[in-house]
Order: sequence, then structure tokens, then C-alpha cells
Amino acid sequence: MTTPFAQLVAPRAAPTESDRALRRFARFGERPVCTADWSRALFVHYAIDPAVLQPHVPFPLDLYDGRAYVTLVAFAQRNVRPRFSCGFGRLGRRIAARCARPVAEHAFLNLRTYVRHQGERGIYFIAEWIDNPLDRIVGPITYGLPYRLGNLRYEFDEHGLPLGGEVTARAAAAGAFRFTAQLDPGPSFELAAAGLDRFLLERYAAYTRHGSTLRRFRIWHAPWTQARATVRAHTTSLLTAAAPWFGACRYVGANFSPGVKDVRIGPPRKLPPNPIEPVRPGPIATTAVMSLLASMPAAALWAEAPRWALMWSIALALFFAGKWITWLRAPGPLLPLPQGESGPGAARSVAYLFGWVGMDAATFLDETRMPPRPPLSAWIAPITKAAGGTALLWGLARLAARDHPLGAGWVGMIGLVLLLHFGAFHLLALLWRRAGVDAVPIMREPLRSKSLAEFWGVRWNRGFHQLAHDLVFRPLVRLGLRPPAALLATFVASGLVHELVISLPAAGGWGLPTLYFAIQGVAVLLQRSATGRRLGVGSGLRGRVFTLACTILPLPWLFHPAFVQRVVIPFLHAIGAF
Repeated sequence: MTTPFAQLVAPRAAPTESDRALRRFARFGERPVCTADWSRALFVHYAIDPAVLQPHVPFPLDLYDGRAYVTLVAFAQRNVRPRFSCGFGRLGRRIAARCARPVAEHAFLNLRTYVRHQGERGIYFIAEWIDNPLDRIVGPITYGLPYRLGNLRYEFDEHGLPLGGEVTARAAAAGAFRFTAQLDPGPSFELAAAGLDRFLLERYAAYTRHGSTLRRFRIWHAPWTQARATVRAHTTSLLTAAAPWFGACRYVGANFSPGVKDVRIGPPRKLPPNPIEPVRPGPIATTAVMSLLASMPAAALWAEAPRWALMWSIALALFFAGKWITWLRAPGPLLPLPQGESGPGAARSVAYLFGWVGMDAATFLDETRMPPRPPLSAWIAPITKAAGGTALLWGLARLAARDHPLGAGWVGMIGLVLLLHFGAFHLLALLWRRAGVDAVPIMREPLRSKSLAEFWGVRWNRGFHQLAHDLVFRPLVRLGLRPPAALLATFVASGLVHELVISLPAAGGWGLPTLYFAIQGVAVLLQRSATGRRLGVGSGLRGRVFTLACTILPLPWLFHPAFVQRVVIPFLHAIGAF
């Protein structure tokens, strides 16, 4: 007997992604249109450069550690049962179930990637192969699913564990996908652990495109129980024929699940077009003008005000411009919401604009997200870093100020970054999470980065990275610029912004911050190139050393002597650090 829907919605102490998906069903007033069982699901995961994949996906990619992922899912769908009765009660459900029998059971092979839309994570179907001609007609019309006809054969041992399979397209010269599979030694079926496995498996929204129509539908099921597997692909011509960029994918692992039952599938909802660029340029242009007006008082006081006051004025103007833009781009304030969905309340918007330092508006404003309360151990690291930054700022910098003022300025800057970015801002994120708001820390152990893409895209000041990606990189790609050139242009644009905050108040050092970020862009392209892969500087220990060298060694060009002497040192004097 199926558990009552109201009981499933009841809150739990530590909500999972499955719990959140169920709450979205309840909050938005959705009811499943059908229920199905998904049996013997094999997930085969590949990593790919997001710059290669994004032009082929109409939704913003959801990245993990700066990488995009695509997954092949081989499984069987069984026992599809409609959840409507057309007013005839149990008899109507029986009639609907009989009508659904021709599409109730068949094998699948999905090629999917991971995306976000209006703050909601999900999967985007790139291609799907099925062996049911009737469903090939129904699926695209109703849900926009990219079905293709194929011959699918999956093999399992006597215990139901995967051995391999073959999928061939029925269209002429469309290729095949052949693979062998086995579970890793000592298989134990359990819930996916936090990290990449959970990121790839626990998805409860699906996005599709059929022609020019974009759709989303939500699902719910119990969390996947899975075990790690190893898959070897012998033939992939089926995949490269459907997605020519698949040749740039790199196999990273696989998971196998016995399956889930009673998968509740919601109705398809049409989405507004152009989700990657959902905001008209008008609000962004208005914000840019507002930012310039906000910095004019400090510019007018150029002769009277200290240079460090001009720096903070420009930095805060740019900061609030970013806050305003991300708030406008979030679901609710300006973007239209699907029918039945409500935007964030005024209190949550005010808290985001004036009580949070990140640029993750869609996440912060989503009142359905309920992060777990941070444990006591989570507070130790930011408190320690804040204390270390305080000691550097008002201790070591003061001792070195008389004999080595330039070095003392550097010590003070490092102390200020530790105190604010790694200490106070992280503590603020924990306070918000304790209050039930999903505020993601802006710093994520950047010294652990194994590549520059991971450093700048995932671990260092993540809010501004997303802003640059949305406002510079994606528009340039949509205008026809190749992704490598758009990436380099994005780094140069970041350098120009830093010129405003660093070189303008210092009245010197022009071009050095831009040169610093241009070096970062060139180094990222090198790591991703065939030469970089041959040298091994894109991952592992060599990648980590290369990343640290590229970010740390050119720092005197970013924070050049004119800035340290004319802006930083006077500011340290003003706050009593010297």
C-alpha cells in the first residue's frame, strides 16, 4: 500500500534531496500524473569541459568542482500507472491503466547532463533511445522528450547484477553503443554519499527542449540505493552520432542501482524562452548607471578624501551592482514564475541584498531549500582563520611596519582577507544556515584546487565567478564567439573591473591587474589543451603546483606597489594596524 502523500511531506531532521523534491510537489500544488517503476539502473558518468558542452544545452550547466558532467543511464521502465480517473474513481483508474499498457514497459538509454533553472537543480535530456514505437510518438508531444528508436539489450547475471549491453539505432548508419560492466569488489547497496555521487544521482527535476519549446517536469522517488561499478565502453558511435562533442568526454565512474518503485512523475510545464539570458538588458544597464552614480560622491571628493576611501566606495558600488543584478535574475523579483509558484518574500529579499555577501541569489532566496544545521565542528575553522587574520592585521603587520612598510602592507592585506573572506563571511554563512537559509560560503578551500578552472570557478569567491560567467561568457558565446576566446575575454573583463578598484584609487599601476587576469585565462586554456594534458598540469599534484604558481607568483602585478603604498598602507594606518 502506498504511503499517504501528506505523511511523505512531513519534515525530517535532516532533509535529503528527495525530501526537498517532495516538498516542492506539495508547495507548488502539483500532483503526479502517473507512477512508474525504474528497474536495474546503470549510471555511467563522464566529465567534460563546460565551455565545450554549454553551447549545446539551452539551460545553465550545473557544475561540480568547475566541471560539467554527462551521464548515460541504462534501465528499464515498468508498470506505468496513470494517477487520474477522469471523475470515474477506481473504475476510471483501471481504464486509464489499461490504456497505458502499450507504453507501460520498455528499456531506456538516456544521455543527460546537469543543469539549473531558476535555482532548481535538475537534469537535461540530450538524447534517449527506446524500443517502443508508440512511446516514441507520445513522449516528444507530451513531455518534449528527445526519444529515438533503437534496439536495446541489457545482460545481467543470476543475481540481477549488470554484465553489459548493446544499444543500436534503428536509423541507418546511426551507430551503436556496446559496453561491459561489473560491480566493484565487495558491492554494498547504500544511499549515495555526499559528494559527486549524490550530485549525479539525486535529481528530481527534468528539463527538455522540443523544437523551440522548453519544459520542466518534477519527479519524486525514494533516494537511490547504489553500489560503485566499472564500465568499459567498446563502441560509442551511437553517442558521437547524436552528440559529436561526446568525443571530448572523459569516463570518471559508474553506479548501479537495483531500482526504485513508485516513481511519481509530475505534469510538464512550459518555460519561458532563453533561460540562459532571462533578463532584458534594461535592468542591467540601469544597474550600471546606478553603480556609477553611487561612486560619484567619492570621485567628487578625490582631492579631500583618502585614496582608500575611494577604493572602498568603488568596491561597494560594484558589489551592490552585482547584488542588484543577481536579485533581478533570480526567480520572483523580475523573472516570470511557472503557474502555481510563488517568489521569495520581501524579508528574504532584503536579507539577501543587505545581509549576505554572496551572489547566489537563486539559492539564498529559495525558501524550499532547508539546509541541515551546521555541526559544532564547522565553526572551528572560520573562527581560527578570523583569529589568525586579526593577529596578522594588528600584530605582525604592526611589528614589520617600521623597517619593512611594503612587506607590512602585504601582511596586512593577507590578514584582512583571512579575517573577512575566510573568517567573518564564513561565519555569516553558518549563521544563515543555522536559521534555515541556504547560504553557501563564498570561499571553499582554494588551496586544494587541482586546476585553475577549479580555483576560479568553484573555490575562490564563487559569487563573482557566476556573475562574470552569466554576464560576459555566455552572451559572448551566444554572439558566436568560440568558447576559448569567450573565456579569455571574461578574464580580461575581470581584470578591467579590478583596474577600477585597484589602479584608479592608486593613480598608477595601470594595466597590471588586467595583465594578471589575462595570464590566468591563458593558463586555464593551457591546462585544458592537449599540451597541458600531455604535461600533466591539468590535474593531480602537477596541476596543483601549476595552479598555485599561476595564482601566487604574479600577485605583485595584481596588487602592485602603487596600490600597496598609496592605498593599503594608509588604510592600515587609519584602522590602527600600524
